[in-house]
Parts: sequence; structure tokens; C-alpha cells
Amino acid sequence: MPNVKPHEPKDELTNTKNITAQPYSHKMAQKKTEYQTLEDQSKNQKLLETVMIDQLNRCAISAPDQDPSAPSHHEPGMSRGQVRHLHQSKVKTTGTFTEQLLAQRVRFGARVLSRNGHDALRELTGFFFVVDNSLTIYEYRQFGKSAKAMPFISRGSYCHLRGRRKGQQYTLTDIMPGNTLMFRTDDQRSLPETIQELGVASLRLTDVDNEAKEKILLNQVRPSEKDNEWSKLHAPKSQREYNDLQILTEIQGEIRLRIKKRGIRTVTGLGKYFRQLDRSGDGTLDENELQQALSEFRIEIPPQKFDEIWQVLDQNGDGVLDYGEFMRGFIGEMNEFRKMVIRKAFQKLDSSKRGMITMSNMAKFYNASKHPQVLAGECSAQEALNDLMDSFDHCCHTGEVTYTEFEEYYEGLSVGIETDDQFVSTLKSTWGI
Repeated sequence: MPNVKPHEPKDELTNTKNITAQPYSHKMAQKKTEYQTLEDQSKNQKLLETVMIDQLNRCAISAPDQDPSAPSHHEPGMSRGQVRHLHQSKVKTTGTFTEQLLAQRVRFGARVLSRNGHDALRELTGFFFVVDNSLTIYEYRQFGKSAKAMPFISRGSYCHLRGRRKGQQYTLTDIMPGNTLMFRTDDQRSLPETIQELGVASLRLTDVDNEAKEKILLNQVRPSEKDNEWSKLHAPKSQREYNDLQILTEIQGEIRLRIKKRGIRTVTGLGKYFRQLDRSGDGTLDENELQQALSEFRIEIPPQKFDEIWQVLDQNGDGVLDYGEFMRGFIGEMNEFRKMVIRKAFQKLDSSKRGMITMSNMAKFYNASKHPQVLAGECSAQEALNDLMDSFDHCCHTGEVTYTEFEEYYEGLSVGIETDDQFVSTLKSTWGI
């Protein structure tokens, strides 16, 4: 049994309800927001230009009215030079498919669900094309002073790989923040080796261009009926899906209420506990191991209730679960807006982009004097800093903190902070982002 025990109960520094001081000035926030907005706009424009050129080239090359004697893609047995390139293709084709494809698109952001910090921090942007229910995803990468959008998931129509809708095609209503899209890696040549070897790449959607999405989905709907129609389109597709959602929502609410004052210790402790149990390194544990973990951290769930939740999460029936998926299912997780701010804080410290930061850098850059509770006179700056560093005492033997461990700390902190504004203000103030 891993030697990981929960600390003695003590209220964590998460109470921000009655804070009257403004730790992050409005002018400073506005200035940084304007700069970030311009930076994001520039980034999105570069991505859009790359995608449009790429997809136009592909559509032109593969259009049905091109010269059929020159194939548009390589086939077994073909010699070099036989594939038709853009300069051999008619730039303008007779069909309107390309125009429709590019006009009816919805942009979305995504991130990789991975314990590999470098992969988890990859910046992904995708486009869903409504004409043929296809999608493509690119990675935004910085090369010195220049930046490029590199192919990540090739354009195609993909299906749900798990869950109640396994085998059904992804549609535009699946493109919403918090949803997870899965892709078999053996079909993708552009994926890095660390993701390729997983067999399935799981990508969490972080943000969506809802304005473009609404224009497509609600184009013929009266303004007074749009909210109701939007809700219907994004509701569970079956009674079984609805029941699954109800079961998870209920248990997550109960557990988060129980651990509200010990969220950091519980989430970081469980993370460490699971990693020590995972001797094979594949990230999966069986039902008994996961149930024992909950008991170790004083999260008691009646056996019948545990079985119900297990049936929802283990829908392929193999008797094991990824422990990250288990934690997200039982405890829930913060929304993607909060996670975006956490990634920005980590990236500020991770200049080498290894997905790992040093504890010395954390102590150096953490501005404890700006912590909301320090400003409110509830604790000293040194106490706030000690509280942070003590939460990573299990990292002392290496002196380094992975992105997963950093995110777990803030996942626990998030449990005790009710509003996004309070949570974001705390991170922006203490990390200066």
C-alpha cells in the first residue's frame, strides 16, 4: 500500500468570499487583457491563413473535375512524381463545394488530455466543417521569433470511440467546451510519438466560436426561441446519457461539498497515491484499488452508489479505469476557463517548455504578498508561501513539479472557490500573469 496519508484537517487558504481588497487592479487587468487580446487575434489570424491555404490546396488538388490521369495522393506501387501537385491543378474548379466548406466552419480550441506535461501544454486550434461533418486540428508552435500552424489531426469525418454514442459520427453539437474528442492514433501521421504510442488521442475542447456556431445552427430560428432551441440541440441524446449525467452530477456535488475545506490535500494526495500504485505506468487501476483510494482519503461512498458510477465510467467493461478519468468522474473538475489561466501561470515558469518547473522557481516567482487572504489580513505572506510549498513536499526529492502536479494543486484549490472571477484574480495576482 502506498505510504500516502491525508494530512491532519486544517482549513486551507481558499476562503475568498469576504475579501474587499482588489488584489489585481482594474487598470492593470485591462491593459494586460488588451495586450492578450491583440496577441490572440494575431495568433488566430495566422492559424486561419494557414488552414485556409492548406484546405484550399487540398480541395483544389482533389476536386473531381481535375485531370484524372494525375492522382491526387500517393498509392502503393507509384513512383515519385506521379502525384498531382497544386501547380498541376486548376485553381478554380466548377463546383462550389470548396466555397461552402470554408464558409460554413466553426473554430475551436483544444488541449491534449495527457500526464505528459509537454503534450498537455500544446496549443491546438481546430475547425469543424459543417458541409461534410469533417474537422481538422492544427498545433500552434513558436520557432524563435516566428510561429507556424502545424497539422495535428488531418481533416476527416470521425466517430465517437467510447460512451453511449460509440460509432456515431461527430456533429457540430459535439463541438462545445468541456467535451472530449477521441482519435485513433494509427490514422494520424502528424502526431508526436508520445501521443502516437497511446493508441487513442483524447483532446478536450477548451473554447468554441459560438457566434459562428449559432449562425449555422439557429439561422432559421426566431430570436425569442433561440435559447430554448440551443438547449435542446445540446441536451443528452438519449435517456441513458441523461441518466449517466445525473448520476455523475449528483456524486460530484456530494464529494466536492465534503472536501471543500481540504480540496488541495485531497486532490494532490490522491494524485500521488495513484501514481505510486501505478507500477506498470499505463495510468490504469482496477476497481478495488480505486475504491480503496477513496477510503484512504475519507471519501466514503455506499457500495451500491459506487457500482452505479463505475458502470457509467467503465462502459467498455474491462474492469480498469484511467485514474485521471476516475478523478474527473468522481470529483469533477474545474471549467476550461480556469484551466486556461492555470496553463498560462505554468507556462510563465516553464520557459524551456519541458512540462516541468523547479520548486525554487515557484518560490521565487510566487508573489505571496498579493494573495487575497494576505491582503485581507488573514495570514502573512510567509504563511501563504509556506502553504503553497508544503503542498508540493512530495516533489522535494526531485526538486521539480510536473504540470499534472501543478494542475492538481489548483484543482483542489478550485473546489473551495465559488466564482471564476475570484479564482482567476487569485492566480493573476500571485503569479503576475
